[in-house]
Amino acid sequence: MIPTELRERPQWLAWKYQTRKGRQTKVPVSPLGGPGKSNDSATWGTYRQALGCFDADGIGFAFSKDDPYVGVDLDGVLARAGTLHPAAYRVVHDLAGYTEFSPSGYGLHIIIRGRLKRNRSTKATAWKKELAVFSSGKFFTMTDEGRGDIRDAQEELMSMIAFYFPEPDTSPPARPCKPPCGDDLAVLARVHADPRIDALWAGITADYDGDHSAADRALGAH
Repeated sequence: MIPTELRERPQWLAWKYQTRKGRQTKVPVSPLGGPGKSNDSATWGTYRQALGCFDADGIGFAFSKDDPYVGVDLDGVLARAGTLHPAAYRVVHDLAGYTEFSPSGYGLHIIIRGRLKRNRSTKATAWKKELAVFSSGKFFTMTDEGRGDIRDAQEELMSMIAFYFPEPDTSPPARPCKPPCGDDLAVLARVHADPRIDALWAGITADYDGDHSAADRALGAH
């Protein structure tokens, strides 16, 4: 059953199936009449108003930046036999939120409480279908065939984001270390080519009034 906290929010749309470019898609319909928009709260209505759209194919919950909810859409994770892909099972298990079957019967929708900086989606999943995560500007089709409760799952959400949506490494590449003066023989050749350094190398401290420590420092500096 759809959680009470969602049913009490005026963030509901109806939707219809439409074929666009040869592909069936779900188009939002406003419970107040006319087209609906998942990013326009003026087209949303109450749960009962959405249920009252008898010519629609279903109802949906619109996510808003003003609510605490995050939706996780797992597309195509269920086989015809009803088995859940192991990688998707890990996501479902870790988030442990309110979970519904999608209208197709092959996907899952999960709703949790959390914070998300921006919406994300990827098809680079182990089940070869899309994983989408969003907190505003989108809506979930709701089938009322769900289980579980909406819970706070910020830590689990961030762990999933880090795994499926890693941030690119923007640090500058490390420069390879190389000797600034060549090999040892090349360094010694430069030492002996300079009379001042050559004298220090030989232990002559006359230029430093016999101060061996000062001469050593000068040699090290050269």
